[in-house]
Amino acid sequence: MGGVYIPESAGETNNRRLTGTIHALRVYKRALSDAELEHNRIVDEARFFGNLPESNVVVVDAGGEQAESGIYKVDGTWTFTATTARGDNNEIKPVKGYTLEMWDGSAWIRAASGQGDSYTYTVGTSPAKVRLTWNALPSGTVLIVR
Repeated sequence: MGGVYIPESAGETNNRRLTGTIHALRVYKRALSDAELEHNRIVDEARFFGNLPESNVVVVDAGGEQAESGIYKVDGTWTFTATTARGDNNEIKPVKGYTLEMWDGSAWIRAASGQGDSYTYTVGTSPAKVRLTWNALPSGTVLIVR
């Protein structure tokens, strides 16, 4: 996966081509710095290919308010939290829970799901490498707090 900066002027796009396998495509409205490009490459390698160099947790950006998103090397125990996530129709809604996937060496497979707005990862437990995705309350759900 990679990103492509498409300049506003059509004349600047002449002779530009994408080659290789494209798993997903990002289009930027500005040129990214080398540090931003490297960060995106590392995150994409972790998210799509399970390549977690020195890392064991991938937190998928849920589009809402969350304490963390990206790739992490957790030593010991760490709790990840979120309050809102992008739900149906791209609406920002309260978090209802999470989906947890594990890396089996070739693909991410669903491992578990949980309720609530936090997930605690502990080194040494199974699965060793996880991908955490926050889930929003579905549309039409009424949240009653007492």
